[in-house]
Order: sequence, then structure tokens, then C-alpha cells
Amino acid sequence: MSHYTHELITATEAARMLNVAPRTVARYREEGRLPYVRYSPRKILFLKSDINSFINESYREKCDYCE
Repeated sequence: MSHYTHELITATEAARMLNVAPRTVARYREEGRLPYVRYSPRKILFLKSDINSFINESYREKCDYCE
């Protein structure tokens, strides 16, 4: 028997982590930018580790167009 140990969070919680609106999280999901878990048509959750990875991959040390 397998035990699922990853922390699942709601779109609202993901939005809070990303400092964006829940609708933005939905758009990122629809665009394929954020992976998700769908339990039913109305129950969509996200792995907290995927949100953290998205943040880390989006981080830019400096502005590419500022110089």
C-alpha cells in the first residue's frame, strides 16, 4: 500500500503563495504552466512542491532589459 506524502493545496492557497489572484492560478493551470491534481470536475488541487518549483524557476536575479 502506497502512502501519499505530498502536501496538496487549493488554488486559493497557491494564489497566496504566488501573491496573485486565484483566477491567475486557474489561467496558469489552463495554459499548462502549473501541474495539478483533479479529483473531480470541481475539485482541483496543487502540490505545494510544484508551486515552490514554479516560484524558483520564475526567479530572476536582475532585470534583463534594465541595462
